[in-house]
Amino acid sequence: MSEENLWSVFGNEHKVESDWIKELVFFWGDVSDIDFSNDWRFKAVEGKKKQLMFLGFYDGEFPIEFPITLLNGKTINSNTDF
Repeated sequence: MSEENLWSVFGNEHKVESDWIKELVFFWGDVSDIDFSNDWRFKAVEGKKKQLMFLGFYDGEFPIEFPITLLNGKTINSNTDF
């Protein structure tokens, strides 16, 4: 696993007007040591954003072409498939 190409992958749900939108969020490197419940990038905001859900690590290239397979073996078929 190359640290240089390692990405932490999260599922994100946020509200746009009256709809909840799902999308993947990629953070460069291993961010597993962050307290997700207190960090503003990850925690929920009532009625606007749900707490990000850690899905696993990705070590591939960008731009992403789906499907992708995370290092834990989980396959993601689209930007909204989590």
